[in-house]
Amino acid sequence: MATGHACSPPFFARSQLFLNRYISLSRRLQYTTLVILCLFALRMGAGWHFFKEGSKKLKPDFTSKYFLQSAKGPFADTFLGMIPDRYGLERLNMARTMKEWKQYKTTIDSRLKLDENKKARSAKILDKRETQLEEWFSEYGADLEKHKLEVKRLEKAKTEEISEVEFQQAWIISKEYELQNKPYPWLKDIEGMGKSLQSELLGLGDPKLAAKAPRLIEYKKTWVDHAVTWTTLGVGVLLLLGLFTRPAALVGAGFLCSVLLTQPFWAYGSELSYAYYQFVEVLALIVLAATGAGRFFGLDFFTEAIWAKFRRKSETAEE
Repeated sequence: MATGHACSPPFFARSQLFLNRYISLSRRLQYTTLVILCLFALRMGAGWHFFKEGSKKLKPDFTSKYFLQSAKGPFADTFLGMIPDRYGLERLNMARTMKEWKQYKTTIDSRLKLDENKKARSAKILDKRETQLEEWFSEYGADLEKHKLEVKRLEKAKTEEISEVEFQQAWIISKEYELQNKPYPWLKDIEGMGKSLQSELLGLGDPKLAAKAPRLIEYKKTWVDHAVTWTTLGVGVLLLLGLFTRPAALVGAGFLCSVLLTQPFWAYGSELSYAYYQFVEVLALIVLAATGAGRFFGLDFFTEAIWAKFRRKSETAEE
């Protein structure tokens, strides 16, 4: 029995050993117990905030478009450029839309294993929807051309020296917002025709095969959507666990700095209502990175101990 106790100290002794290591670490860093508890609370608070925000972005319909399109200042074009087809010009191209519909029809014919009779029916469905699309473009053609000219006018205005003048900046901001939202009802019309085409084509085949077939109309997240989601979620999880706290906190601070750059305080029309708390959180994350707060009631306590042991072994081997 004595040998067993010697090899495996009781729970209290092990707890005391861990406590002594924390006390030793705090003394070496000159951190009081109160400071350690405050750093722990700060890490958990920041981690929970990032985790909750990242969890919201896991929803299939999440898009960063509405945030990016509000960008102001000298970095606005960089952020706006991350929005695919922000003026809708590509999707408002009749030839491009028809090409997509034809490719989709060919895909569905194959996926649903349609016979020649049903392939003929799918061709008629496509012809009907293409005729509908041609009539729609004929009706709204003049408005679409005007929209294209206004986009060109806006792009030209951004390159002129007068664009730095305050009243011109105000015009550019309002026009940018207008032209990004103007195509919305037109795009909804085209999307509606596409959904009808999709429904009719899928209705030609076996429901089981149709359920597994690709969709013509479905939202596809951009790389920005994925980057924002996994950055916020990843930083949150790592901070909550106290694992790789230094790099996680620095990544989180960098992400928030990029958010602040969309609305720089010196730029005309910037929305600063949320900038102040985000700046405070940036400072909090820098504190977490500088202090390595994951060592206190976090997994970095163990990872740093393992790394220190590995480093000592390497140094011994070199000697």
